[in-house]
Amino acid sequence: MNKFVFKAALLCALVLPLSASADGVDNEANEQNTPEGWTAVQLPVLPEITSSNTFDITSYGASTSSNDNTTAIQKALNAVPSTGGKVVIPAGTWLCGPIHLKSKTILYLSAGATLKMLPYGQYPSTTTGGKEYDNFISNGSSSITDVVIEGEDKQTSVIDGQGEAWWIAYENDKDIKRGAMIRFKKGSRFLIKNLTVKNAPGVNITISQNGNASHATIHDVIIREPSSSATDVQKSHNTDGISMWGPYINIYNCDISNGDDNVVADTDARYVHVWNCKFGDGHGASIGSYTENLNNIIYEDCTFNGTDSGFRLKSQRGRSGDVHDIIFRNCTMTGVKNPVYIECWYDKSTKPVPSEAEAEPVTSTTPAFRDILIQNVVSTGTPYNTSAKAYFPVYIYGLPESYVKNVTFDNVQIETQKGMFLAYCNVNFINGCKITNSKTPGKLIETSYEADIEGDYTGSGYVPGEGDPVTYMLDASTATCESGATEWTFSNGCSIISESGDRGYAAAKNNTIKFSRNYVFTINLPANVSVSKVAFTGYCNKNDKTSYLKSLNGVTYDEADYVFPALNATPNTATYSIDLDNPAVGSLSFEFSGDDQTAASIVLHGNVATAITDVMADKKGNGKIYNIQGMAVKNADKSGLYICNGKKFIVK
Repeated sequence: MNKFVFKAALLCALVLPLSASADGVDNEANEQNTPEGWTAVQLPVLPEITSSNTFDITSYGASTSSNDNTTAIQKALNAVPSTGGKVVIPAGTWLCGPIHLKSKTILYLSAGATLKMLPYGQYPSTTTGGKEYDNFISNGSSSITDVVIEGEDKQTSVIDGQGEAWWIAYENDKDIKRGAMIRFKKGSRFLIKNLTVKNAPGVNITISQNGNASHATIHDVIIREPSSSATDVQKSHNTDGISMWGPYINIYNCDISNGDDNVVADTDARYVHVWNCKFGDGHGASIGSYTENLNNIIYEDCTFNGTDSGFRLKSQRGRSGDVHDIIFRNCTMTGVKNPVYIECWYDKSTKPVPSEAEAEPVTSTTPAFRDILIQNVVSTGTPYNTSAKAYFPVYIYGLPESYVKNVTFDNVQIETQKGMFLAYCNVNFINGCKITNSKTPGKLIETSYEADIEGDYTGSGYVPGEGDPVTYMLDASTATCESGATEWTFSNGCSIISESGDRGYAAAKNNTIKFSRNYVFTINLPANVSVSKVAFTGYCNKNDKTSYLKSLNGVTYDEADYVFPALNATPNTATYSIDLDNPAVGSLSFEFSGDDQTAASIVLHGNVATAITDVMADKKGNGKIYNIQGMAVKNADKSGLYICNGKKFIVK
């Protein structure tokens, strides 16, 4: 498997084309996070934006009182010259049908602007009989380049698909083909940022078709539809968040809850990097089910809360091929039904039990999954269900003629109420993996058939070495103290004590721990451990009340920054993953406040520290040492934190 090391952002910026425009892409290069060996995703190249190349839709007849602004908005888009320009959607609600963008266009939604699709029944169909509908915002039939869709305010710059009537119609007629809210089939250098997309009739955002579009960046986008299994509201159907069918795509800082895959890479997706995203309702960080010509996909630093699946790789005979170099790492999951789910039997309503599965001839479209790394993942609170094909900590079901090969679990902690399902695969567990079956503790494997399993998945006997990553779960499942104890001890060597020393340990539901408000708590860390990230998952332990994280390791937060929902809210938990400005060694402190106590679990991410005095030797050959500010240094001869070979070192 390829090894990936991330370069400093400033290095990536040197090789990226920068735009002269101040309207959307000047700062993007500094946020690129390109894995070593990959080609950097290209950004739009646009002209300087002035009054002469800015076009307000109201100047072309658009009105908030109009029941259809399609013609006016398209006129404004058509007015953009070949050299480029910007079309402004002012504050207000603007009803509109399908519109087509051309090259070098910025579509800008002001704060308070809602671009709303015409409702079902009025939205034009592309076929006689009204079964097929065009995409809302697209390239039309042209190949376009250098396009930006941008909001002024992520919360109030909105694209709304009025999806409920579409979802009901689809329930009654599965032949209806709904267009995407945003789809670019052909072209390159696309940027979508800082806005909300909601109530999509079908897919929210799609990049490429048949590999004909590439180099897309999507960040700071909120996507919202009801779950596909919602019972309190109309459920949505096939509302994928971001769907990719082409290469060179970056997705980051997005918040997605919907009725299908939160993010999904399909056929022709290659060199796709997804990081620092929050997933709620939905089917998870997905790959497939169409997986031809697909490789080099990374999902990392994401949180999952109540999601159907965490990492989900699925396909079937006839729609796949050689799928390889897949990484899923540094993620936290809470209440996820299927933390790790890999299968080659997708769309089979009745799967054979593994012992009855029959081999078929291998073809170019037989699923061949290999070289998959799942690393530094913590998952808790998976609900129990008797289903024979779900709710397992790890579910891998390959084919008799094509095993799922070389799956590595590295420092993975998963707590569920079942054992693993492993069939026609070979897997390796390293670096302290721990699978927990809280319902039947001794049963860590539910099904094993033609499975080559190596390594330890009980968490026993592993001692991490210098520089190795470590993950510590602090919740009721790892606590070793009695109820009421004032020093809360955990099986991983951590402990928690309140500043006053009198706060007694008490567990709450979902293995959370109760924390009194307005008390500073200190986590004492194992020796020689440096913690760089802390994830809190929890809720306010009272109906109709909220709480919040007040401080973490000396940093104070506003009460609106990290809010935990009420006990009776839906959803009733929130997860926040916070990078520390300076890694904590020895201990770290935090405080909750709000209307009542907070019930929470805590995950610590870090590394085993070293005590070396010189890190000149570069084991991987790049000869570079960086200080914590990202500047190259000649020698690590002073006390401090350094980065070398993709690892952090503390020099004492």
